[in-house]
Amino acid sequence: MFRKKKLTVSKVIVYLFLIGTAISTIYPVIFMILSSFKDKIDYMKNMFGFPTVWRLNNYKAIFNSFDIRQMMFNSFYVTIAGVVISLIVTSMAAFSLTKLKYKGRNGIFSLFMFVLMVPGQALMMPIYVIMSKLGLVNTRLSVILVYVATSIAFSTYLLYQNCRDIPDEIMEAARIDGASYPGVYIRIIVPMLRPTMATLAILNFLSYWNEIVYSRLLLQKTQLHTMTLGLLTLNGKYGTNMPLLMSGLIINLIPALMIFMIFNKYLSKGIAMGSGK
Repeated sequence: MFRKKKLTVSKVIVYLFLIGTAISTIYPVIFMILSSFKDKIDYMKNMFGFPTVWRLNNYKAIFNSFDIRQMMFNSFYVTIAGVVISLIVTSMAAFSLTKLKYKGRNGIFSLFMFVLMVPGQALMMPIYVIMSKLGLVNTRLSVILVYVATSIAFSTYLLYQNCRDIPDEIMEAARIDGASYPGVYIRIIVPMLRPTMATLAILNFLSYWNEIVYSRLLLQKTQLHTMTLGLLTLNGKYGTNMPLLMSGLIINLIPALMIFMIFNKYLSKGIAMGSGK
């Protein structure tokens, strides 16, 4: 016999809160999908309802007006390169800060924590000046470097918490067997950090894919525009064709949504391990 669970007031409040959160998260996506099948007049007359006629004109206009293939290539290029470089740099930093003994490592870690408190907007002008002097404006490399630099503090902190929990005895045993520090990092540290690194890969991918501030600042040539930056040009001087914009946002959403759905199982596991739980 199964016992019936009592529905207390606190549980009802929790359930209502979760339902409200789910609706507030899902509804904007539904609104975007419905709006993308309307024309401008239908959207103005019936903003929150279903389309009177389901049209694909907005999607056709997006593909006719933009080089979607080039913009998608640019988005994937800077996003994947940024994710890979970030994971390599931050995992090495976490390994160094937790397992290697040298003076000043606590100060370096404190510096990482200080960087977390610096707002990104305060870095825009210095970043542009630096990239301009290096001749990297209007290159994909500039955006990749910015993405890595702006995410390195949080990524290192999350990996630091996970790497600190790896027993030192494992590394010492490997060193006795003749393994070098690079060998320990590749064969021991990276496999044990894999769940947290997978989590960071997801979070950084979503962040880089949807980023628009630095890409707009550094990628001024049309052929270098990412998908998100390209959609920004849909904002007209006297108004915006919202259904057209919504169709572009749906196209831009699909790759990020697929990545999230495929690797979602690693997300909660990696965050729990990274927090030391």
